[in-house]
Amino acid sequence: MPGQELVRLVPRVRNDHTDFYGLAALMHAGYMFADVSAEEHRRIERGPVGNDTQDTAVSLYQLALPVGQSFTFHDVSHESWHDFPVNFFITSNGMLKLEELDQRAEMRKQRRFDYWFAVAIAILAALASSFFTSLLSDH
Repeated sequence: MPGQELVRLVPRVRNDHTDFYGLAALMHAGYMFADVSAEEHRRIERGPVGNDTQDTAVSLYQLALPVGQSFTFHDVSHESWHDFPVNFFITSNGMLKLEELDQRAEMRKQRRFDYWFAVAIAILAALASSFFTSLLSDH
């Protein structure tokens, strides 16, 4: 997915680089990477777009800025990377994590169904017991 498209999907609360810490953490945990073109060597660098989580969050915020805008962070001005050619992709570890989360959600759904099914059976058993008790005690 193109970088500019990905950063548009990030929910904005503070409208600064801190909004991108979650995405940066995913990258540094190895769940997502970026393909960045290194023109001087004509090769593609693969990995996070920064040396640490903070640096990556700042870089992602630069991708999100409209053309011509900039911001200052630690007394350093950062320009927009609106046209910077970068693509993001999910890694194999990221896919495994998504499958694990899907399995957990499915297990929670199954446990919830089992709970309500057991409650329904208990209510039916109580009603049947009450009915037969009253039926047999009348005679």
